[in-house]
Amino acid sequence: MPQLDASTYSSQLFWLFVSFSLLYLYVAMVAVPRIESLLELRWQNVEGNQLRADDFKKEADSLRAKYEAYLHTVRQKATDAVMQELQKINTDTAHQKKEMSAEVVSRIKATESRLALEAQKAQAEIQVAAEELTYDIIGKLIQTKIPESKLTQTVGDIFKESRV
Repeated sequence: MPQLDASTYSSQLFWLFVSFSLLYLYVAMVAVPRIESLLELRWQNVEGNQLRADDFKKEADSLRAKYEAYLHTVRQKATDAVMQELQKINTDTAHQKKEMSAEVVSRIKATESRLALEAQKAQAEIQVAAEELTYDIIGKLIQTKIPESKLTQTVGDIFKESRV
């Protein structure tokens, strides 16, 4: 094997040193700086994205807080509007209830007065019928005619006593 021949060691070591040195210089001067710059760009990109994400998160939190404050304000206004409408409805209802109560009371009074008038008419008609009936009964029982004025006065007195 020619690699193990001692006379070729010096040339093999020389070429090993030359090729290792060139490869080392290439890696040290070209490849590592490129990789380092790519890693630095990547880190900056990731870091920048992280910073932008933090900024967006802060902005989103700020917007959420504003939204919730606005929503709270709108809900409060809606609640106030509903309460005002309820108070207005209650006031209107109470006013209409008073008006209806007054109308019912006036109708009841009108009906009571009509009923009282009808009762007086009925009483008068009953009195006239009682007078006629009494006149006919007395006339048939005693077979004489009683003066109508006397009979009317007597039946009227009886009805007056029964009303008291």
